[in-house]
Amino acid sequence: MNPAVFKTYFGVTYYNKEKAYDGYTLFSPDWGKFTLLIDMDGNIVHMWKFNKRVGDFAYLLPNGNLIYPEKFPPKRLMHLGGVGNDLLEVDWNNNLVYKYSDPLSHHVVRRLRNGNTMFMRDIQVPEEIAKKIKGGIPNSEDDNGNIYGTSFREVDRNGNIVWEWKPWEHLDLSIYTICPLEIRVDWNHGNTIFEMPNGDILTSFRTNDMIFIIDKNTGKVKWQWGKGEIKHQHMATSLDNGNILCYDNGPHRKNKFITYSRVVEINPETNKIVWEYIDEKPYNFYAKVQSGALRLPNNNTLITEATNGRIFEVTYDKEIVWEYRSPFFYESDLEQCPGLYNWIHRAYRHTIDEPALKGKNLDPDNHKAFNLIYGKDAY
Repeated sequence: MNPAVFKTYFGVTYYNKEKAYDGYTLFSPDWGKFTLLIDMDGNIVHMWKFNKRVGDFAYLLPNGNLIYPEKFPPKRLMHLGGVGNDLLEVDWNNNLVYKYSDPLSHHVVRRLRNGNTMFMRDIQVPEEIAKKIKGGIPNSEDDNGNIYGTSFREVDRNGNIVWEWKPWEHLDLSIYTICPLEIRVDWNHGNTIFEMPNGDILTSFRTNDMIFIIDKNTGKVKWQWGKGEIKHQHMATSLDNGNILCYDNGPHRKNKFITYSRVVEINPETNKIVWEYIDEKPYNFYAKVQSGALRLPNNNTLITEATNGRIFEVTYDKEIVWEYRSPFFYESDLEQCPGLYNWIHRAYRHTIDEPALKGKNLDPDNHKAFNLIYGKDAY
């Protein structure tokens, strides 16, 4: 008997129960004002509703609270990532637990193991440093000729700044150059904060095509990789085996006839790619921006193909065993790409025995009206 289940274009379109990693998938539709938790059949089992849109994506803390950036009112965006967020933590019932505001924050907010909060922020690069930054489209700085770079800031529960990292103080300008097809106003466009087991920070700078590890004690770069290997990547994570996983978006690849995305696993000891996922027809799997990849406990990989609103799971042998296509379309507020989209920046998979979900009510009938429209039997 074939264990796989096929469906139509939206919702769960494919599900191999024998090979998929059972659990609940968390995601925030771009430009939507909510975050969803769905079961393996695509039914909504929990929902957080907000007054403003999620800045990029939300994730669950071990205590079941949700932490996410919430966008300030729309304004002219400096670049595709945008700037300006309230950094919020809410409990399971959407009650506010924590709030920190920064008009320069973007993309990522993370709760560290010490209880502090770390986030990215765009800050102006000093003029004398900006003049030395190479690459990018000529004369594509802002109206005043300025360039901005991604920095990191860590604050305690009272909002006190306890750690800060500025890129020009630690990066080699001859290596961290801007892709020649990207604007100069955005030097590095960070999109990842991942706390390593020893407290160091793994991150990704999209326009430099680099992922690297920051020594938390000294601020120095202790490992770096990517130039000439990946293009405009997102969501670098460290695996239990010590390797690094990331989503290689793929625009502006050199000497490639077609544009495609892939997921790569890198051994940081050898700087070699030891595993990758590319579609059998590479042009069928591509997202220019956003996106992510997460290695699951059964060694499958959960992949978010952002601009197609697609979340799918593959085995280590690269077999697709689960796929979900988002039915949630919203009007973009990006001047660069107006229109209706079902984008999903990135998704996470959780199991019922995780601390975050233990004891939680995950009955789809609690959201019967939504599931009639968007759930298992809607398509």
